[in-house]
Amino acid sequence: MNIPVHDTGIQTADLVIFMGQSNMAGRGECADASVCFPGHGFEYKAVTAPDRLCPVAEPFGKDQDTDAVNDFDNTGKPRRRGDMVPALMESYYSACGVPIVGTACSRGGTSTVYWTSPAVLSESVSRLQAAKSFLKRTGCSIRHTYMVWCQGETDGDLLYEGSETVDEYKRNTIHIVEYMRDNAGIECCFMIQTGHYNWKYTASDPEEGCKRDTAYVLIAKAQTELADSRDAVILAGSFLGRQGEMKDLYHYHQSAYNDVGKKAGIIMAEYK
Repeated sequence: MNIPVHDTGIQTADLVIFMGQSNMAGRGECADASVCFPGHGFEYKAVTAPDRLCPVAEPFGKDQDTDAVNDFDNTGKPRRRGDMVPALMESYYSACGVPIVGTACSRGGTSTVYWTSPAVLSESVSRLQAAKSFLKRTGCSIRHTYMVWCQGETDGDLLYEGSETVDEYKRNTIHIVEYMRDNAGIECCFMIQTGHYNWKYTASDPEEGCKRDTAYVLIAKAQTELADSRDAVILAGSFLGRQGEMKDLYHYHQSAYNDVGKKAGIIMAEYK
């Protein structure tokens, strides 16, 4: 289907798909999010506005929900809150002078098994390819195509419960990255490392909480190992060491998303 397009006003951009679970979708405070200034970054809304680029506004990915990938709670209400994307885009532009066109594809509470399913992988590729096609039709040159990946807490739970191993987590993650390389043309995956299980939030069972946190740390270690062993995976940031900014068992206040995003944008801009 040929969709009429609006002139973007930009000649060159880098295309990025933001994938993962809740800390990618964002659970911070929108009012405290960093600002991505006009022209420094854009959102391509593959679901609701495939004919244009939109300003970057919180929450990033608002209303970009389908049956395959959505960020609804159990009652069907959207869960997206303040996230890392505006900070990442602004620092990226400040470092290299090229705007990011980003598209969202994230859902809270999802394991790597979810992300390896054909329907979810197809949806991820479809969103990125739609953005790529749109930019080409408007005459905008795509300099780089990347994936930002922030996911792993659910796999930490599965590891703790004994229903997944670290090796299975690694294999699933590699499969996701390689699928996006082969089918969507990403050059590499910039990984945002998961943080701790914040068992002190309730401290109802410290022993159980510490054991679950140990599993989370093993997932974070596996992410480092993937980055060390795979050219296609670059460790661009981490939520480890951010426990003081956590708002519940899994998520962070906006200060953490802002800082992690800012640092990731700089690392991405320096990648060659």
